[in-house]
Amino acid sequence: LGILISAGIAGFIQWRANRQAKFLQEFGQEVARIEGTMRIAHLLPLHDIQPEKKQVVQSLDRLQKEMENLGTVAYGPGHYSLGRGYLALQQYQTAYEHLFKAWNDYEYRIPAVEYSLGYSLAMLYHEKLKEAAQTIGKSQLSYKKEQLKKTYRDPALEYIRGSNFTSEAAQYVAALLAFFSKDYTDSLRYSDETIKKFPAFYEAQTLQGDIYKAIGDERRDTGKLMEAETFYSKAKEAYLAAAKKG
Repeated sequence: LGILISAGIAGFIQWRANRQAKFLQEFGQEVARIEGTMRIAHLLPLHDIQPEKKQVVQSLDRLQKEMENLGTVAYGPGHYSLGRGYLALQQYQTAYEHLFKAWNDYEYRIPAVEYSLGYSLAMLYHEKLKEAAQTIGKSQLSYKKEQLKKTYRDPALEYIRGSNFTSEAAQYVAALLAFFSKDYTDSLRYSDETIKKFPAFYEAQTLQGDIYKAIGDERRDTGKLMEAETFYSKAKEAYLAAAKKG
């Protein structure tokens, strides 16, 4: 009896894995179209991308309804696919919520999910840092930054490192990790490698702008105003270069 039960459990696990792989492939085709739509929209000359965003939101709504109709076995790959879609929209909080459900609630724990979950937290960390710098007084900013590190940066690093996932721009991930660790030299080196390998990957040049700005802020805070101005100029050049692409 025990052997039969074990065989039944093993059979169910295999069936579930096969079904999830099928759903991932089906959902993945739709997500690839979504990601392509948004990348092309960002790479075209400056224009209103709201129509493209509306189209993508409609696609994600259809994907979510399809996932719900298929039942819980589709929820892991479904929420992962929705998370990737919202990453493409740069709606990082919504992306994180779907990815966390895939990883934690439905235990859909493939490397791509772990990497995407870390990436969503990394982007949220960026957003929260900028928001804090604009809204919080200098006396409280240091404490807030430490909170953000624990809430967003540290788990982002843990997920990304744990995934061992090789993205099409692995150097960019390395650049992000170095930036979060304030290793600006390595971050610039990895982002340079990304730009050389993927010239259209405007995110790498945006990151370089963030790096130069961070260095400029450090120089400014230590009274080295001339050096700060030099790095701020480099940041401006990097942001402009990114804007020309995306």
